Amino acid sequence: MGLIKIYSLSVKNLSGFIDRLKTLGFTIEEGPHVVLEDNSEVSVFKGYRNNELEFIIVSHYLTQYYKAVLENPGSDEEYLEKLLALKYSSERWSIPVSPIYFIAFNTSVEEFLSSFKDDYPVENAEEILSKYKSANPNYQRIVEAVVGRIIDGLSEG
Repeated sequence: MGLIKIYSLSVKNLSGFIDRLKTLGFTIEEGPHVVLEDNSEVSVFKGYRNNELEFIIVSHYLTQYYKAVLENPGSDEEYLEKLLALKYSSERWSIPVSPIYFIAFNTSVEEFLSSFKDDYPVENAEEILSKYKSANPNYQRIVEAVVGRIIDGLSEG
């Protein structure tokens, strides 16, 4: 594998970021995904153009389902009811809790990344993030471990 460059990028709206990459002509494939014990999520996305892998994105984020945790349900049943209500609502968002890692295999997206700016997808996003971060002080270490494993896998291939 040739050039590998890793960018750390502040993104406020993960879905919007992915959509903007699609408008640049990339096909985005969702790779491994996990919901962690703290109710945050980690996903890996692969970006292709002309059937060539051009980048991998690693993001640690919250979705609308985190609102069920913040409402502090009194029982498992109440928690499940809140999750189902969110599932069938029109509310959809994903907010990274830390900068995303963008592993690029060429320079085709460098200009896009250097000028990228976005807004939060919901009004109270900063409050949600603040509550998550104070309840989970080691949140930054999670995505770094994933990036390390991906880099190890690239050197083996």
